[in-house]
Amino acid sequence: MKHQAEEVPATRKQKTEFRVRPMIKASPRLVQKT
Repeated sequence: MKHQAEEVPATRKQKTEFRVRPMIKASPRLVQKT
């Protein structure tokens, strides 16, 4: 239960970082274009 409770907020934050970070790191041109 302790792991699950900690995994919920961690996953939410990781999801946002995973979507933004890789986009900027993998597609710097896309960020510049935007």
